Amino acid sequence: MIKQAPKKQFFGIYGSNGNNEVLYCPGIGSLNSFVHMDGSSVFRFAVDAIYKCVIQLLEKADLSLEEIDYVVCHQANERIISHVRKKLNAPEKKFFINLYEYGNTSAASIPIALDEMMQDGMIKNGAKIICVGFGGGLTWGSVLLEF
Repeated sequence: MIKQAPKKQFFGIYGSNGNNEVLYCPGIGSLNSFVHMDGSSVFRFAVDAIYKCVIQLLEKADLSLEEIDYVVCHQANERIISHVRKKLNAPEKKFFINLYEYGNTSAASIPIALDEMMQDGMIKNGAKIICVGFGGGLTWGSVLLEF
């Protein structure tokens, strides 16, 4: 069973933006249905969502990015993660990436990354990790976990 340990931090930020000009599926239920995605707008959405989630979590927890051991993002696209890292002026090692090992495993990408990090001994007792996911429907969710 997984549960929050006493005196360990846990904060979350969640939201959605159903912008049907950026991502939508016209003709649902018909043979002519297809997913439409404005790739550059989705890219900007993802970068902004991750950036804002990290900033908001840091503010909620009264922490600085230097006090965070790792940021683990949904492993959809290395360019998205790289843009966020640069926007936050963070070192490469702060953002865990295993995209090249597994590809985009959708909703499983963050749990896979955390498991890999645990197996490699990267996550120690007291580690603070921000996890940020985003996806269809222009949704996002993030948590600050203290191990």
